[in-house]
Amino acid sequence: LQLDFWLEPRGPGYPIDVRVPFPSLQPLKAHLEANDISYSIMIEDVQALVDHEQMEMRRSRRGMPMSTSTFDYSAYHTLDEV
Repeated sequence: LQLDFWLEPRGPGYPIDVRVPFPSLQPLKAHLEANDISYSIMIEDVQALVDHEQMEMRRSRRGMPMSTSTFDYSAYHTLDEV
């Protein structure tokens, strides 16, 4: 299984946050259920969320000239934009 831990395990009984690639999802669910480990899905599709956020960022920057006075420091910018 491929797992990407976003909140590292601290010990038994502590919650973890983990991103599970789609091919590993069903095997992980089966393992958790077989061992009576509860889980919840916080974000159904991380890539769709990232794609939507990038589209919103492009839309909000459209038509804005780039200068130090209009640069949005609260938004992610690619290296080319910086």
